[in-house]
Amino acid sequence: MRVVQVVRNFAPTGGMEEYVWRLTNSLVDQGAEVKVVCERCESEVPDGVSVDFVPQRPRGPRWFRSQGFSNQLKKWRDRYSSSNDIVHSHEFVDEADLLTFHTTIHGYGERSWLKRMDPSWHFNQWLEKNTVYSPRLKFLIPVSDMLRNQLDDNYRGIKNVLSSAIPPGVIRPKCEVRPENDSRPHALGFIGREWERKGLKLVVEIFRHLVKKNPRIKLVIAGVDFEELKPFVTGLESQLDVMGWVQDKASFYEKIDMLLHPARLEAFGMVVTESLACGIPVLVSDQVGAASEVKEEQGRVLPLKSSVSEWVKAANTLLKQHCKTGSVYERSWDQVALEYQAVYTRMLSVK
Repeated sequence: MRVVQVVRNFAPTGGMEEYVWRLTNSLVDQGAEVKVVCERCESEVPDGVSVDFVPQRPRGPRWFRSQGFSNQLKKWRDRYSSSNDIVHSHEFVDEADLLTFHTTIHGYGERSWLKRMDPSWHFNQWLEKNTVYSPRLKFLIPVSDMLRNQLDDNYRGIKNVLSSAIPPGVIRPKCEVRPENDSRPHALGFIGREWERKGLKLVVEIFRHLVKKNPRIKLVIAGVDFEELKPFVTGLESQLDVMGWVQDKASFYEKIDMLLHPARLEAFGMVVTESLACGIPVLVSDQVGAASEVKEEQGRVLPLKSSVSEWVKAANTLLKQHCKTGSVYERSWDQVALEYQAVYTRMLSVK
């Protein structure tokens, strides 16, 4: 059995890309034969991993480039693949035996008709449906239970391929969480480039209420430039620590006592489990896939529609309990690889 991991960019950074990178390395460490088919690799190829590159479409909308990648994968499969190969894709292609679904469902919960006037919106939806309903597909694995439920609700007739979620592993950032007797002011944290979807405006609103009772409290924001924040942080400038893009996330986690992540919709959210791995409590919305990983002693999960006062109350409670959770989150990439190995074994019986 050879496992073929399919991803357009094989790299150790980025949500989906890191998932593939870490999974591939763990599979190799466990003795699996792994081939990666990609358009590009932005890092040195790990030992034991074989990589085949296919041509890429340099221009065009996302659906167009994805469809081009799917066509190139078909050519690769026709020429180089054997019957013992298990083609495991992380991209929307219709040539895979197994698909890991990393992203939120296209258009899920979306109410804007303006977007639907753009032809690309419909092409992206077609691409997703074409992948999910591919006759070749045997297993569809989401990265969270929340995403699994949404796939089940959104796509009829996929119960025979829809499998249990396999969440990502977590590598604890090398950060020093401050000791309990530290006298520095409490600091809340937010990190994320797609800050609108991840709920930064709500974070700022929560913070404004907390500042009224605790003027010394701080808000640390990473992944966002200050210029983008200016319109809605007026009056809070002295209490903000805006880090911009951070290469080493440990520098962010070292500064915070609690993570706020009230995202509107997020398939998983690795910042949540990374915080928990550091012993930092989290306050997240129920629309975050990683919410299922949060135990009672590690933080709180609130319905997204909760009032601001409810978010403020929950944040105050967590800060008072303080700053270190009762347990540290652990999930190794070796465990993730073992779960996939079990799926690959089942795959052999249905191919």
